[in-house]
Parts: sequence; structure tokens; C-alpha cells
Amino acid sequence: MLKTNVGTLTFHDFKAIADLERKAKLPIDDGRVEPTESLLESIVDYFKREKAKTITPTQAYFAWLALYWQKESEGERTKLKAEVSHWFHFDTSNYSEKELLGYHANIPRVKAQKQIAEHKYDATDFESVYNLFMLAFDDEELAVEARNQSIKSHMKQQGSSNV
Repeated sequence: MLKTNVGTLTFHDFKAIADLERKAKLPIDDGRVEPTESLLESIVDYFKREKAKTITPTQAYFAWLALYWQKESEGERTKLKAEVSHWFHFDTSNYSEKELLGYHANIPRVKAQKQIAEHKYDATDFESVYNLFMLAFDDEELAVEARNQSIKSHMKQQGSSNV
């Protein structure tokens, strides 16, 4: 349920207004969705028919906007949960948004660790190797050692006898 300027909206209201929105085929201008006059009239009619409540087109706009933001927020949360679940291999349904954001912040580290484990990096690019190991393990000593090994690989590739 969502409290708005026209009262508390239920999941049924959310679904009904989303259906009206889909039917309206709203234009997308520069990545932004704007409700049309006909959509707002449909929302006014919905409130009159389903809730026995008279609202103005302006109130319909704010009800639509509240639901739009709710939908966007839920969409972002779903993407967050899916990405965390993918990289950490666990069910995210019982985690708070704060916990999910904490895991999400560590995804670059997990990706770097995977890249190292699968040897999917150029072992002769010593600066990139150093940065990759720092990102993956946040261990200066380990990153320096990996860079030194990378320099040796680079020198071998260049045909140097100073290895």
C-alpha cells in the first residue's frame, strides 16, 4: 500500500493504473515518460468507478507519479537483488536494502577475483595486473608480487635475457 494525495493506494490500484498506462502507450521523450491527458482522464475515471471518489486531473497526475516512482524503485531493488544473487550465489529475499548495497559495493572485487582465477587478463601488462590484484584483494604486497611476476613475463615476451 502506498499513501498518496488521493488516499492509500493498494496493489490492485497499482496494477490497474499500470494497465491504464500500458494501454495509453505513453511517449518517451529523452528517456522520460510523461503521462498524457487521456491517461490522466482514465485515472480520474478509474477512481470514480472503483473507489467512488472524485479526483482532479492534477490529483490523478500525482497518483500516477507516486506509483511511477514506486515502480521505478521496485525495479531498481529487483535489479540490485538479481545482481547480488548472481555474483554471490545466495537467495537475497531476506536481506535489507542496506545489506544488499553492501554486497553490491563488493561486486567489482568479486569480478576481479573471478578474472584472476580464470586467468582472463594480460599477464604481461604489469600496471593492469597490479591494479587488478589490488581491486581483487586489497593487498599491496600481493599486488606488488603479481606486478613483479608480470614484469618478468613482459621481459620474457620481449626476449630480454635479464630475467
